[in-house]
Amino acid sequence: MPPPAPIPVQPLAYSLPARQGKPGIITALGVMSIVIACLSGLSSLSTGFYGFGLFMASTMSSRMSSTPMSATVSGTAATATADTSGLPPGDASIAANALTAKLSLDGAHVRELDRLLRTHGRAVFGTDEDTHLSAADVRDAVKSFTSLPSSNLVTARFVTEQGTVDIHEDRAVFNSADGNLTITTAVKDNTDSVSQSSSSTVNSQTSAGGGPGGTTLTPATVSLVVAAIQRKAAGQQLNPSQVATLRAQLAMPNQTLVTPGAAAPVLAVTQGNGNVTIQFAAGNVLVLGRQGQVVFSSSMMMVPRIRISAASATIVIGEAAASIALAILLLVAGILVFRDSGLAPRLLRIYAWLKIPMALLAGTGIAMMGYDLMNSIASSMGTAGAGAGAAGSVFIVWGTIIAFFGLAFPVAALITLRSRTAKDYFNSVR
Repeated sequence: MPPPAPIPVQPLAYSLPARQGKPGIITALGVMSIVIACLSGLSSLSTGFYGFGLFMASTMSSRMSSTPMSATVSGTAATATADTSGLPPGDASIAANALTAKLSLDGAHVRELDRLLRTHGRAVFGTDEDTHLSAADVRDAVKSFTSLPSSNLVTARFVTEQGTVDIHEDRAVFNSADGNLTITTAVKDNTDSVSQSSSSTVNSQTSAGGGPGGTTLTPATVSLVVAAIQRKAAGQQLNPSQVATLRAQLAMPNQTLVTPGAAAPVLAVTQGNGNVTIQFAAGNVLVLGRQGQVVFSSSMMMVPRIRISAASATIVIGEAAASIALAILLLVAGILVFRDSGLAPRLLRIYAWLKIPMALLAGTGIAMMGYDLMNSIASSMGTAGAGAGAAGSVFIVWGTIIAFFGLAFPVAALITLRSRTAKDYFNSVR
């Protein structure tokens, strides 16, 4: 009997386990990638415009502040182009000693000569701030002289290329060689007069936005105004730090404290709690602290000069452009995460490793540009050291915060991609 036919075996149906939805950490990575990409792109775009705008403002400020302008000033106010500021104490002492020996001066004449040299010595010898006088330089500068014993008028005289100096017992007088400038100083009366007999045209430097009272003062006018303020201060004269700051404020381009040519530029000078309050005839008020710092200034039309270095501008603008490109890369990576693409983790790693140095560069560039900005403003205000120091620390903190937030997501993305959950998930979608 033949064996029975084999019973057909039906194949067993094995069902593959359905892959579950995305793990929460992957979903969060995709969402954060898209959100951070949008925020980073907008932030980088605004930072780039900010950096470019400040750099263009710096360029325009530099060009406008170097544009010469002709201003006409008349009357007895000083309008000479010569630098009538004083010699440093060391140079003034050297010059006074050399001239005392050459002119045989006595005590009263020495005091008058010393005051003239300390307040207007550069006009007498024609030197600048970078030139220091020696005794030989002083003797060589004297072209002719009349010593005290041989003078019937009890007046000593010496002549330089810049002009003639007459030293009396109660005053010293300098007349420029061209006859336009006359400087008179007196120890007893504590006077310091700089004047010119006729009107002249001076070539001054001004910056943009100048008003009718905003022309730059010449050094001679600055000395005249400082002397007037010292006279108004009576027995409580300004200390050297306050005088230095006052000169810096008056010598700034397009200053608005004093109207050039005003017969009485200063109304009143008062002191209290170590501060000096100066009321000018133009209606402005300047308050100087004990250390010479500017406590208050009502002159609101002064336009500070902005200086941004090319290095800081290049860093900020370049980093902003690179960060915009990285933001686009991150946006694509975030979209690919939700499309289950095996390319997503590779793009995320490329983004993270490129973004880390960019974040550090962004913090550095912002700090540098901020410091340049505040330092230029402080310099134009005559308070470069104190102003830039405080502002610099603020921008360092700001740059540190920007770098920290820029590093947060790329570091977190690298950590997430190294997790077991992320590795298993992206291996399964390949």
